[in-house]
Amino acid sequence: MQIKGNGYILSPAEKAIIKSHIDKKFGTITTKTNYRKNNPKTVAVDIKRVTGKTIGDSTLGRLTGVDKSSGAASTSTLNIVAEYLNLKNGEALLNSISETLRKKNKGNPFDVNTILKNHFVLIKTPSGKRIKLEYLSDNSFVVKDIENISYLEPNDKLRIDTLEIGEKFICSDIVREKVRTILNKEDDEKKINKTHLGEFRIDTVESIELLKKD
Repeated sequence: MQIKGNGYILSPAEKAIIKSHIDKKFGTITTKTNYRKNNPKTVAVDIKRVTGKTIGDSTLGRLTGVDKSSGAASTSTLNIVAEYLNLKNGEALLNSISETLRKKNKGNPFDVNTILKNHFVLIKTPSGKRIKLEYLSDNSFVVKDIENISYLEPNDKLRIDTLEIGEKFICSDIVREKVRTILNKEDDEKKINKTHLGEFRIDTVESIELLKKD
């Protein structure tokens, strides 16, 4: 929310929270008809019944986001609505809105790592090269599929330095693992040999796509 003069500019999410509180108090999910003067069962009428105070239908429509026109919510409007909702004042109402948004954001944080773990990254170049990668951690990826790139093999692990549309695709290192079986009398032993192949570059990246994993 933003302070403007003696009022507050509320975001659509903040207005939606106010509307949900009013809906609960009003006893039903309110619609545009509940914010029109020619309807005897408007929210404004119910607010008048509960608080003894008057507030305009159009003002309530803007406050709840039902009316999409812009405008700041005055302190007096917030105080009346807060009283209707059994809150101390408009400040308490604003604090309640902020707390609700904080809890929602905490429960659904934006995490780029989670997005990458749930998707493959497909890189294409103008010359027809294609690399399908799976995210491991930090800047590390493993090659899942390739086209027209002889230097790479599936399961190669890449440390990516530069990946941006219109720029070269640059990896600071490629790690290739080979499993070697050592035969002995008691039990066969498998060893993984790691080979560092050094830096790798391909021509300009044309597109980067996220492919949802099955």
